[in-house]
Amino acid sequence: MVCPTCQRPVTDADALFCAGCGAPLKPPTTVDLDRPTPAAPEPATEPEPEREREPVPVPVPVAEPPVDNRPAAYAALVGAVLAVIGAFQVWLRISVGISNAYPPGSAETGWKSGDGRTIVVAALVAAVAGAGLLMRRRDLWLKVALLIAGGVTLVIALVHMADVGSKASDIEVQFGIPSGDVRAEIGAGLYVVAAGGVALLSAGLRARTTST
Repeated sequence: MVCPTCQRPVTDADALFCAGCGAPLKPPTTVDLDRPTPAAPEPATEPEPEREREPVPVPVPVAEPPVDNRPAAYAALVGAVLAVIGAFQVWLRISVGISNAYPPGSAETGWKSGDGRTIVVAALVAAVAGAGLLMRRRDLWLKVALLIAGGVTLVIALVHMADVGSKASDIEVQFGIPSGDVRAEIGAGLYVVAAGGVALLSAGLRARTTST
């Protein structure tokens, strides 16, 4: 052991002071080579704050607005009733000029002409479709049935109205009565049938089904 101050050898291993200069002697330190040196502690790091997760938007189902087919159903039922009533009314009224040689005239109903039966069948189909709409049915065939029934009804009424002008000539050819003495008029039944056809077409256009 050597004094760290004066470099004088110290023979007493237990001496606390140097015998030559009196400097304090540090006790010898021993190092255990087999024991691992403890590693310096790592500086503590604050944990990162967890990020708040953004809420995932949940799709909200959009409810379909309720479909109100009652106006279309009422229009279909009214149109069917008008068409049936008009089918049994006078479609054509013929009057002959005042003369003893000719009969006073005649009237023809829609049912007698034959097309009135078609009108009645179309009206029944339209009534069934209108009842289906009133029961909140949304089948496509209800709309199609109303459009077809309305179209057939209106076309028949318009054709008969347009045909009235030629009746005087037909009577002249068939009976020999001068066309000037013959007067052909549209009966009230055709107007009622035409109104029914318009109502049925309106019902078909207003009806909302699953495909519209």
